[in-house]
Amino acid sequence: MKRYVRTGFSSLTDPGCKMRAGYFRKVTCTERRDMESQQHSTIPTPLDVALRDEIDRCMGWSSKYRKVWSFVTHAASTVVIVGSAAATFLQFFQYDRRVAGAVMLAVTAFAAAQTGFRQKWATYRLAHAEFRFLQIDLCSGARPASKIRGALKRVCKQHDLAVLMASAAFLAPEQPAEGK
Repeated sequence: MKRYVRTGFSSLTDPGCKMRAGYFRKVTCTERRDMESQQHSTIPTPLDVALRDEIDRCMGWSSKYRKVWSFVTHAASTVVIVGSAAATFLQFFQYDRRVAGAVMLAVTAFAAAQTGFRQKWATYRLAHAEFRFLQIDLCSGARPASKIRGALKRVCKQHDLAVLMASAAFLAPEQPAEGK
């Protein structure tokens, strides 16, 4: 059974901004604005249109990379589990020690890398949630466009810093401070 967008919805059950609700069709913020403009005959300002397009673009890349880092994180977890079992099996049956050692080395490398993968995944998840909140604010008109623009800049800056810090922490672990 095909489900369609219901018009005249409140901001709490708003299916716009790509939010999913039980019987609503997934619509973009642009489609939602078009429906509202037909109902209330309001004309969006150029700033609203530009913000909407930018937030939709940010939602697209954050969604894509969130899924990529989720896959990489879970694949690394699987490699760690299967590799540990394989190394244990090889040692139990006293197979070649070099092979068992190489498998354990690979497991150790994946376990160390998994932390960095998980941090990047969490960073993209948090950024995606922030972009979704900005979309909701823009679609519902809860905040003025100028404040949403400032919040968008802040979210992008925080995301970039978090990705860089996750990469830096993975590549160069924190050294203990001198004098401690």
